Amino acid sequence: MKKLILIMFVIFILSGCGATQKMAKSYNDLVNQIPSNEFEKFEYHRSGIYSSAHIIAEDAAKVNGLLMIDKFYMQLNYGPENLTISMEGYVRDVENENNSK
Repeated sequence: MKKLILIMFVIFILSGCGATQKMAKSYNDLVNQIPSNEFEKFEYHRSGIYSSAHIIAEDAAKVNGLLMIDKFYMQLNYGPENLTISMEGYVRDVENENNSK
C-alpha cells in the first residue's frame, strides 16, 4: 500500500512539473502574439475544453526599436492549474527580435 501511495505521489509531482513547463512555453508563445506595433488596446482570447488563455495589453508605443507597453495582463488556465501575470511598464526589444528571424 505504501508503494502505491508513493507511486501516485511521484506521478502527481511529475505531472505538475510537466504542466508548469507547458504553461511557461505557452507564456512565451502568447507574449509573441502581441503585435510589434503601436496600439491603444490589444486583446487575445482563446478557450478550449481543457484550457484557455487571455491577454490584454494597453497603450503600446514604439521607441528606438523597443515596444513599450503601459499595462499587460495575462491569464492561462490548464485544468487544475492557473497562471495570472500582470505587469506595468513592459518593454520588449522588437528590433533585435526582428533581426534574429
